[in-house]
Amino acid sequence: MASPVYIAGVGLSYFEGRGSAATVQKHVVSAETKALLDAGITYGDVNHCFAGFIDDNVKVLRSSIESFGRTGAPISEVDCHSGLFLASQPIRSGQVNCTMMVGFDKFDKSMQKPPQGCHAETNDTQVQAPLPLSPLSSFHTIFSCLMLKTAIATALQHANLAHSDVQIANTRSASYSNVKQAIGDPSGASLISTRSVESSGLAQLCELVWRLRGWAHNMPAPPGKDFLHSTIRVDGTAYVIVLCRADGKTAPEWKMIEHLRDGRERLGHNPAIQTRDVSFEDWMAVKARDEYVPERVGEQLGLPVRGGDLAALARF
Repeated sequence: MASPVYIAGVGLSYFEGRGSAATVQKHVVSAETKALLDAGITYGDVNHCFAGFIDDNVKVLRSSIESFGRTGAPISEVDCHSGLFLASQPIRSGQVNCTMMVGFDKFDKSMQKPPQGCHAETNDTQVQAPLPLSPLSSFHTIFSCLMLKTAIATALQHANLAHSDVQIANTRSASYSNVKQAIGDPSGASLISTRSVESSGLAQLCELVWRLRGWAHNMPAPPGKDFLHSTIRVDGTAYVIVLCRADGKTAPEWKMIEHLRDGRERLGHNPAIQTRDVSFEDWMAVKARDEYVPERVGEQLGLPVRGGDLAALARF
């Protein structure tokens, strides 16, 4: 029987345009740091890494991941769109306890602060939300309702859910009507249209996790515990993820968790409504043990120094 897969921590880092290689990798390190802080673990706890790419110019470099330590954990290069599925498989098969996926999302230039670099980490011990993933269903008819129906039905079957169980469905605006038909209309689900041009699903996954935790009080939505997230590549490949809380409960109201000690304390802010850069102290709190970290890499990252051990202390 397949092992359960949980999302332990997520992180987003924002930048506009394609950016230089140095800029891209700076935000990759930032997103990784945020996700590790959110999960409350260090890079030494990660057993396998998946470095995503969109094309030859936008990709996660091995050096960005190894800046947290050369622990011997494998680093596999994957297409951003298939990264979440591939990162979950070693956990589902029981081969490892924790994997890390780092990749990108491409957003509409007109949106404010487009989140391009992002990171999602899965772990089967840090419980936040289960991640049942459907096998990738490839079709050649872009945005076909039949294609989405097949992918959605498979994902819901794996999650042991009915179409009527879905409270929130997240999708690209171009496939909005097809998703509505695929999950049933009326189904009672609230559909949320993403702002991405060609979404890998990573940024939207972060937003859904924040909603499930109750952090996203700035994103009005009805209460729910089973969320569906779909993305479609330009070649017609459909990706569907079903997210639900590990405790089986509905996402809490903000007033119930506003003062709860969780990843917000380790991050120093609520990432669902605020954006902040990471500091040198944040990186120090999540890197592997000193003997695994290349010499002087901390200085080379050029992260701002906060002037204290607040990030490290917050982890305990």
